[in-house]
Amino acid sequence: MSNIQLICKCCHSPTTNPDNTQNKCVNCEAKTTFLKIPETDIEICMFGMIADGEGCRLVEHNETPDSYDVLVKTTQFQSGEIIALYEFDDLTREEADQTFLRMETLFPNAGIESLIGTAA
Repeated sequence: MSNIQLICKCCHSPTTNPDNTQNKCVNCEAKTTFLKIPETDIEICMFGMIADGEGCRLVEHNETPDSYDVLVKTTQFQSGEIIALYEFDDLTREEADQTFLRMETLFPNAGIESLIGTAA
């Protein structure tokens, strides 16, 4: 059975402790309603990134990343909007692995996507 995550409609942060008496987000303190997202609709992604002179881009399978990003996201099925719940950028491989494992602990039923290129 999938856990239900409560997501603030204002700041998109997950919360396990909304102030239900006032419909108030404990993260951004906005009066709001909460999206109820099944954990199976959440995806944890880890991507290798390469600096390309204009910023960064995703690695291709045969490239060695300069850094790594970890993203936890969900997609609103009615609107198609992608909501980033957590985003960690410019990590070392060790930091990315630790962050990814921490997110898997928070969302054990989430889907997983990984494109990390080749090891350094």
